[in-house]
Amino acid sequence: MQLLRHSHPSVEGTFNASKWLKHPFLIDDEEMKALLTYLGEFAFYQVSSVVQTPTVSQEVFLEKYRAYLAALKEGIPNMIQKVVLGCVGASGLQQAQPVLKQAMCVHMADGSSGKDEDAHAAQNHFLNHVGYKEEERKFFSLALSVTPDVFYALHVKEERYLIKPVKPVIQMQAHHFFPSSLDGKFYSMVLSQESVRWGLQCAYPQIFEHPHTYTFSKINSSPTFPNTQLFNKLAKWMRQETVPTTFVWKEQKIPTSFRLGKRCFSWVNTHPQLKEKGITVHVY
Repeated sequence: MQLLRHSHPSVEGTFNASKWLKHPFLIDDEEMKALLTYLGEFAFYQVSSVVQTPTVSQEVFLEKYRAYLAALKEGIPNMIQKVVLGCVGASGLQQAQPVLKQAMCVHMADGSSGKDEDAHAAQNHFLNHVGYKEEERKFFSLALSVTPDVFYALHVKEERYLIKPVKPVIQMQAHHFFPSSLDGKFYSMVLSQESVRWGLQCAYPQIFEHPHTYTFSKINSSPTFPNTQLFNKLAKWMRQETVPTTFVWKEQKIPTSFRLGKRCFSWVNTHPQLKEKGITVHVY
């Protein structure tokens, strides 16, 4: 654990932030590679589980993302289960259905409070029940930062640590949405057996609570908040290189804020979960 300083919550306090700006998106692997290049110098940090190494290389991340996209492009539901859920068999999914139904309204991100410990716990509880391997889960639950100085390593046991943020970072999660037949709307980040996997989501807060003085600050582009410019670059790339997705379901067009890469137009309608539900993407 050479990159990060060692500390403890009794010294650092608790990270709290609120008013998160979120960008859910599905982009092609070449678009993802272009995005990472455009963002410049930054690193992926593992913040969702106990780890020995704090970071994941961009090469490994791209490899995992390409495997995920391969399942969507080929329209193979079982491959998606293998890549995203960690080799869940049909019997395992059947056993997990009561848990999935119970988790219908559990959200993966607390956009109001910023207390990500509860969000991670809910997400991990759900994914553990459906067989998501820890080794695979970590590649889509990451934090992006231009500097290691916004983290510390909390020693857990032997050479294992929890990586904890002390200042705002870009939080990345696997994204999915729930198509509601009751009101014809698509709800982001609802854990349900009916949810459709849709790439990733990156989020960044607008308000930061100082862990010792408990005063609130509006997050800006000053050196105090080194990741603001990184998130601004990500948002700019999303505006320029992706489009908001309009779905067609039950003969109705449903506009959403979910972003779609332009290189995905040629294959997005082979998405097995969309096909299963009779949902198509309106291609521009």
